[in-house]
Amino acid sequence: MKRKLNEHDVPESAEGGKDKTSKPSKATFADFDLEPRLLQAINREKFATPTPVQAQGVPLALSGKDVLMRAKTGSGKTLAYLLPILHHILRRKASSSAGQK
Repeated sequence: MKRKLNEHDVPESAEGGKDKTSKPSKATFADFDLEPRLLQAINREKFATPTPVQAQGVPLALSGKDVLMRAKTGSGKTLAYLLPILHHILRRKASSSAGQK
């Protein structure tokens, strides 16, 4: 499904209407099923809940979809891009070291 941003920078399907696949704003980082070490780091940094850009972007990136995000400075875009990358690196590293035993 193609997505575009509306005049309020909210993702919508290209056909129009609200995007029904986005997570509600009450999402938590634990909902993303991230690598436990990432969740520990998030807790250590005292991030309480994902920002809207993270709540919408992280699940898409974790599922292997291409993601293009646009939001204001300080909205959490960098973490939204990095969490899925780090998650996949840590999982790949764990699976390759398990295979060497």
